[in-house]
Amino acid sequence: MDVSTVNEIRGRAPLRGNQALRAALRNRGDHDGTISFLYSPKTNLDLIVTSDMEFCHLLHLEANPDVEWFDLDTERIVTYLDHAGYIGSKPDARVRRRNGQEELVEVKYEEDLANDLRTHLQISAQQKKASEIGLGWRCYTEVDAGAEDRLLHDWLHIIVVLGQTRDFVTSSLETHLYESLLHRGPRELEFLQNANDKPWDLVFSAIFRLVQRGLLLTDLDTHPLSWRTVVQARG
Repeated sequence: MDVSTVNEIRGRAPLRGNQALRAALRNRGDHDGTISFLYSPKTNLDLIVTSDMEFCHLLHLEANPDVEWFDLDTERIVTYLDHAGYIGSKPDARVRRRNGQEELVEVKYEEDLANDLRTHLQISAQQKKASEIGLGWRCYTEVDAGAEDRLLHDWLHIIVVLGQTRDFVTSSLETHLYESLLHRGPRELEFLQNANDKPWDLVFSAIFRLVQRGLLLTDLDTHPLSWRTVVQARG
């Protein structure tokens, strides 16, 4: 859900804003457990997620360079699917990959997938309906989150910096960094810090904005974020 929507909900009941928000979430069919506010660099939106699992999935989408764009807003997803002729249980996310493929994502716990009949029927229906309108489908669980726990933790730190510098990183700095890595080959973050006269937070942000756009690659899948992190141009 976009934070602008949250502010509208809370504005209707300023003296009991959180109660109003939780009631609105329940009415939309969303869980209202752990509520987290954060900036999404990939969508350039301030977002709210309403469970730890949804929070992990959001970080997964931010970290994945093959994900071009995503939408977590229930109302927009419902509107899009209704126009596409989709009938049935609505998923938690709509995702577009860089190859142009779109997919729907359901965020669930493994226990529910294994033991809850209602969830099993919901999943089967979503897969079938997604296929009928030409969309992919997948499920994201705590097993997926656990497998990339360190990566998600690193990206939690990264998106904080991206949020703090969102109005200050220039396209010329991004172009300079990309062309430098394209022509000179892979470099460690420490080298890139020493090789640039711009403030490090801006250089760091420009690097990872390019990573999110799929223009740069890192070794964060296999190594923790550090000065030794390797960055290289893609293709």
